[in-house]
Amino acid sequence: MTLLKAIQLTESELPTRYDVICNNVENMFKYIFPQCKLHRFGSTMAGLGLKQSDLDMYLYIGDTEFAQAILNKLKEELLTYRWPNIFSKIETISKTRAPIIKFIYAPTNVSCDITFKNSYGIYKTRFLKFCASYDARVKPLMLLIKYWAREYKVTGHGKTGKIPNYGPMCVIIFYLQTIGVLPTLVELRKNCTPTIINGWQVNFDEKYKNLALPTNNQSIVDLLYGFFHFVYKNFASPIDENSCGVLSLLDGKRYIKRNFDEVDNLPNYMYYYKVHVLRNNGDKIRTRNGIAVQDPIELSQNAIISAKESTLEHFRSVCGYTIKRIENTKHKPCKNVLKAILEGSLPRRKLVLKHKIDLKPLLNIELSADFDNRADICNKQYKKDNTYYWVVRKVISFFQGKMKGGFIIFRINFIQ
Repeated sequence: MTLLKAIQLTESELPTRYDVICNNVENMFKYIFPQCKLHRFGSTMAGLGLKQSDLDMYLYIGDTEFAQAILNKLKEELLTYRWPNIFSKIETISKTRAPIIKFIYAPTNVSCDITFKNSYGIYKTRFLKFCASYDARVKPLMLLIKYWAREYKVTGHGKTGKIPNYGPMCVIIFYLQTIGVLPTLVELRKNCTPTIINGWQVNFDEKYKNLALPTNNQSIVDLLYGFFHFVYKNFASPIDENSCGVLSLLDGKRYIKRNFDEVDNLPNYMYYYKVHVLRNNGDKIRTRNGIAVQDPIELSQNAIISAKESTLEHFRSVCGYTIKRIENTKHKPCKNVLKAILEGSLPRRKLVLKHKIDLKPLLNIELSADFDNRADICNKQYKKDNTYYWVVRKVISFFQGKMKGGFIIFRINFIQ
């Protein structure tokens, strides 16, 4: 597809854009950690990189007991070593499960992240790469949705409250598992001897092939349409606890969160999750806006937990918008549909402000305690019947005075 060629990172770009950074960083850190080894992971390794993709690196240095001291030392080297003009905007983020250093590699303006706490990112990348190459439709689907999510401001760095790129990739995999395009991790691990790192199984059969004929022959456009429908249906704000769900890539099933918390009743292949909960004082997976996308490696983690609730609501909203665009162009050639999806502009969103105020000191028009006995008030019944009307007029007058030149639509609920 011409469109894919325009947005995706090519193999020829990897050495000049990313490998040179990895080599420079590894050589620099070897002066203080002689046995260190740098590993590239993330989208650039999984074959899911877009033009201008960030670079994720894992620095193996052995013992990471003194994480904060190591973090400070790494930052110091970036700031003061031989290439002070090569690394810019250096920032350490230590208040996370996996402390990282962020910086810009100035010569090519590449945003970089280095982590050293654990190697889970490497194994998650292997899983993404396997899924992307398992079926010829999956990689284009992932790239298109990744680009779509970036253009519609769904994804971004965790500190912005947006969904990390990894989150939608996991949602895609889950969706494709439910319709028979991708195998579950249970299937991929059934003939594996587990490799355990810090309590989690990280391996699977990377040479797995399903010898049966595929049962799903949908086109990429149909899969896109199905994915957006899936998100729109499943990411609705929960009405009650029965609406909260855990999407598990282990078995391709959705669990009610309340039931998922009853770990003793979970299937045996959730063994490592059960052990984690028992050993860590009941540390169970947390939902965000009623949804948890269970990380395929760290089973206690939600792949979308860093997103704000408003971001997840926006994610669902733009999925609904994209569904309509696909329906309006579905009879046209594939390239026209994809263009409509990726180049469409969102309608302006209504700004909704929620604010609670105490009206009593503002209004001071409630009926007095001796109202019925006072002889100086005429039309008493009329005033009783229309008290709330005068309250509304007072509120409108108040807001008009505070927001001159603006336009406001609001609803007032009176609770007695």
